[in-house]
Amino acid sequence: MKSKRLIFFIFLNLFFYLKGNAATTLVAGDIAFVGYNAMKNSNEQSTFSFVILRPGGIENQTAIYFTDNGWSTATNALGTSEGIITWKAAADLAQYTEVRITATGQASVSVSALTGTVTTSGFFVLSSAGDQVLAYTGTALAPTFISGIHMNSEIVGAGSQPTSAAATWDKIASANGPTGWSLTQNRSAIPPGLTNGTNAIMAVLLPGTANAESDNSRVDCDKAKGTDLNQIRSKIHNPQNWLFKDDTDNPYPLPINCTYVAPLPVGLGTVLASSKANTVHVKWTTFSEQNNDRFEVQASVDGKTFVTLGTVSSKAVNGNSSQVLNYDFSADLTQQKTLTGMALLSILGIPLLVIRRKHMKSGAILSLICLSLLVISCQKNKDELKQPDKKDLFIRVVSLDKDGGQHLSSVVLAVPNDPLKK
Repeated sequence: MKSKRLIFFIFLNLFFYLKGNAATTLVAGDIAFVGYNAMKNSNEQSTFSFVILRPGGIENQTAIYFTDNGWSTATNALGTSEGIITWKAAADLAQYTEVRITATGQASVSVSALTGTVTTSGFFVLSSAGDQVLAYTGTALAPTFISGIHMNSEIVGAGSQPTSAAATWDKIASANGPTGWSLTQNRSAIPPGLTNGTNAIMAVLLPGTANAESDNSRVDCDKAKGTDLNQIRSKIHNPQNWLFKDDTDNPYPLPINCTYVAPLPVGLGTVLASSKANTVHVKWTTFSEQNNDRFEVQASVDGKTFVTLGTVSSKAVNGNSSQVLNYDFSADLTQQKTLTGMALLSILGIPLLVIRRKHMKSGAILSLICLSLLVISCQKNKDELKQPDKKDLFIRVVSLDKDGGQHLSSVVLAVPNDPLKK
């Protein structure tokens, strides 16, 4: 008995030790830069902040490296003349947690961080003449880049060097390639694994033009909201959704503490559906509506391909409501020719595939047969969907806002022989 208890406590301690020393493997897009301030004239203070985007957040002891060294496409390596900051999470951090890092002084470097611990090597100073911050895991010699922000912009120079561009940042000269810029403390090509606008940003509104750089920049919270993670990433990495200024003595406050997840334009409740005597009846509720225009009620015989049975206008005044609104809709399935044809095709099991050229003749014959059957089915009074209580019918409701956005409800199965009461 004592030996079993000892083994139990050993495993228990090992579990908590491993949990306390866990680290999350990060990939490109798991964090995003959301603000920076170039050096303050009085004490060369540089600050930047990033937000954790990874679903589930990151675990305690996860380390991320930040460098203001640029990436050279000529050598496929980072520069070595500037600094590297090592940030390590001091606790489990939730998704959308914002972390601020400050580096002060060039002669005597000190760093601090809001949320986590930091150490530094070299001189990490963001220059007001343009710079970059690259985030990576691994090592400086073999980095895996997870995010990047670039604040530099070169114009056409002597020797016809190319201007900076959002897609490539600063083109670095290659010994055997086209003319480009030499790597300096202020320049960087976009590193491998990163895509500008997706998981990296060139924080310059007009790349390649004179005086395009800014000393201070941050995400505009009102423009960075999204209803899903891909939309949020896209908005954060769009410089049109940032604020810019040149004032090193009055930097932007960081962290900016944005709320990135926007509420859905329509708070949709449970969708209920029933069918009887060739009629489908659908009811749903909204708890709130924003900029909503109308609803489409859609049906499917296979749960995959849907057709619209009809539309219902929003009851909300000007499309906006914070009250509970109830909706109902009915449709005669005998009038739904498209749905009937879909049912027949699904029963026959005929795939709607692109026909290869060598099978054009047989494919044309098959298409003609399908078309004939479809016409016949539309004319029949007793087809497969004229008795919906004998066939599965899948229903969903789509809300469409005034800007053209669409939002789908969950798919429900129409209950046969049990019409909903109005």
